[in-house]
Amino acid sequence: MKVEEIIDVLKNLGLGEYESKTYYTLVLLGPSRAGELSKQSLVPQSKIYETLEGLIDKQLVEVLEGRPRDYKAVPPEVALRNLVTEREKNLQN
Repeated sequence: MKVEEIIDVLKNLGLGEYESKTYYTLVLLGPSRAGELSKQSLVPQSKIYETLEGLIDKQLVEVLEGRPRDYKAVPPEVALRNLVTEREKNLQN
């Protein structure tokens, strides 16, 4: 599957463009800092923290202990389950 296809799948599951790019990049890189994620995902530095917070709220990213902060992607199979569960809740409301 191509990168663009993966990004489209994530967007279809309810993630925004920046969230999709950031999550995908974090899965590829492993635990990373916001600055590195911004560069690698091409998400503007001014939007990366807001994007990461959104992913944390959606239970797709975890913050590792320590300073500076490192972020870690939840494994894709768990993330997919979280996204589908959230989507089902939204459809019932």
